[in-house]
Amino acid sequence: MRKLPIIFLYEDSGHSDVLEPSPQLCEHDQRRVLKITSDKKRTEFLKSRSILNSILTQYFKLSPKLFKKRDNGQPYMDGNNLSISLSHSQNFFAYGFSGPETEVGIDVEAKELSSAVLERTLMYFSEQEVTALKSVSSQRTVQKKLFRQLWTLKESYYKVNNGSSALKETLNLNFNLKESSISFTKAPLLTKRPQFFTFSGGKVGLSTCIMGSGIDSIKCLENKSSALTSFKESDKAFTKLYVKE
Repeated sequence: MRKLPIIFLYEDSGHSDVLEPSPQLCEHDQRRVLKITSDKKRTEFLKSRSILNSILTQYFKLSPKLFKKRDNGQPYMDGNNLSISLSHSQNFFAYGFSGPETEVGIDVEAKELSSAVLERTLMYFSEQEVTALKSVSSQRTVQKKLFRQLWTLKESYYKVNNGSSALKETLNLNFNLKESSISFTKAPLLTKRPQFFTFSGGKVGLSTCIMGSGIDSIKCLENKSSALTSFKESDKAFTKLYVKE
C-alpha cells in the first residue's frame, strides 16, 4: 500500500482512443457517460476513468469495481477505508487518496484566466481574496497563478465537504497565501480540522484539502507519458496552509 496521503497528476499528451464505456465503470458513471453527447467530453471522461482504474490496480492492488459514486456524485471506495477524490481540467487529470479517519478533496485548474471569468467568479472569494487578486491585475501571470491557487483551494474544500452546507462553508473561508494561512469569517461547522496543500506554476494549479489531523506533507506522483502506469515522483513544491487559531 502506498504511503498516504498521495496525489497522482496525469498530463494527457493526446494519446487516447477510448470512446466506448468500459465494463469497469460504476453504475453512476455508466448512466453519466450515456448522457454525454460530445465526443471530446466523452473521451475525456472515459480517459479519466481509465487512468483511475490503472492507479487502483497498479498502485493500490485494488479492483476498479470498488470505485462507486453516491447519489450526490461524491466518489468512494466500497468496503475500503481509502478516501478518494478526482478532478479534471483541460488535459490534466488529478486523483487524491488519503487513509483511515481522513477525507480528501482535490481540484486541478488549467484553464486560461480571462477578465470575464475573473469577474464572474469574484463572488466566491472573500473580501481579502478579491483585494489580493485585484492588487496584481497589471501582472497577468502573477494574477493567473494566484487565481488558480485560490480557486482550487476552495474547490478542494467544497469537494471534501460535499453536502448542503458545503457552499456556505466554502464562502466562509479566507486564504492568505502570503502568510500560508487560513481563517474563517464565521465559526465553521467542522467535525475535523481541514489541512490544505497547494501548488501553482506553469500551466496548472493544484490543491488538496484533507480533513483529519497529523498530516505534515503530501506526496505527488506525476505522469506526462502515454503509458498510464508511468508515474514518477514530482518535483512540484506544495505549500501547506495553516488554520489561524
